[in-house]
Amino acid sequence: MLLALAALAIPQASRGAAFGDLDNDGDIDVVVENLDGTPMILRNNGGNQKHWISLELVGSKSNRLAIGARVKAIAGSLVQVDEVRSGGSYLSQNDLRIHFGLGNANTVDRLEIRWPSGRTQVLSDLAANHFYVVKESAGVVAPEKTRPAGVVVGPRPWSLANDQRSMTNDQMVKYNNDFLRPNFQSALIRYSGDRRIA
Repeated sequence: MLLALAALAIPQASRGAAFGDLDNDGDIDVVVENLDGTPMILRNNGGNQKHWISLELVGSKSNRLAIGARVKAIAGSLVQVDEVRSGGSYLSQNDLRIHFGLGNANTVDRLEIRWPSGRTQVLSDLAANHFYVVKESAGVVAPEKTRPAGVVVGPRPWSLANDQRSMTNDQMVKYNNDFLRPNFQSALIRYSGDRRIA
């Protein structure tokens, strides 16, 4: 927390922010796009004292990214609703996975997904502290079952398939320097008229 406060105390011109679980440890991290500088990554290392669940939805009849799908999670007396949204902030894209904090609940008793196609899908008794990939009409599937053959998204130093290992700070810095920052900068260069980002 102190590092984030120190980073936010530095005067900078920033335009975009993206929220998502960058290191797949079950909590939400933040990337802030700074003008005339490198992105600021605010990694949430506060630890997970409570439970959570994360869902990647894949449409079959609906759009593949499931944009517009609404999810209702019921864990005991806790009821939450979220929607898969595109975009977020200026030139930023939030994580498309849905993330629910579950407090002390160990399971999601009932998960209702209302797909953009109009279909409703219900899943029951999902264990907390896991990432799930849910395909429209098929239910929970392995992540590799939803990826088009031959498509390389980029290096993943961790597995999305219910792997609870989180990255160390050194691994996160290496991943940011080797993959995220170069790809982010090349995207910025395309949109900023070849202006070199330091």
